Parts: sequence; C-alpha cells; structure tokens
Amino acid sequence: MDATTISKLYAVLKRMRELTKAGVPFDIEYYSYQESKGVTNGYKVAKGVVLRSGLSKKFSEKSETLVAFKQDNDNRFFNLPLLIKFNNKYINEY
Repeated sequence: MDATTISKLYAVLKRMRELTKAGVPFDIEYYSYQESKGVTNGYKVAKGVVLRSGLSKKFSEKSETLVAFKQDNDNRFFNLPLLIKFNNKYINEY
C-alpha cells in the first residue's frame, strides 16, 4: 500500500469521526479478515454505522488499523487497510 492510499484512508477515517461526533450515520464496504484465525467472510456492506471506542494504544498494537463501529446495536470491527468504499465512493476517489 502506497503513502497516497494510506493518507486517503486516514482522511476518510477523520471524516467518519466527524460524522459520528455529529450523530450522522454513514455506509462502509470492506473486506473482512480475522487475523487470529486467518479467515475471511468476504466482502461486507455495512449501512447506517457510527464509530465507537476502539482498542487502546496501550494494550493493542492493532489500535491504529482495527476500527470499531456500531451497526444496529451490534459492535463490530473492520481493518482500515481493507476499507473499499465510504458512503458509496471508492477510497481512491478521495
């Protein structure tokens, strides 16, 4: 992953935080991956989500890339490098 893609991902994450703070839900699409088991459940579409508190930097090395969100009262995570779309726009469009 190149530096441009990384900066775009963090710009999108910043926007997600702004929307969450304002109480505005958004949609995301990403590839799932469970590193501990080395498995994926494929492409995921999550609509009407907001971010929630994630992992602490003090206790997890994954705190920078594993993003916590809430969808329909379910707590979930996605890996930031595997984010494909935000509000129906591909990340590379930003």
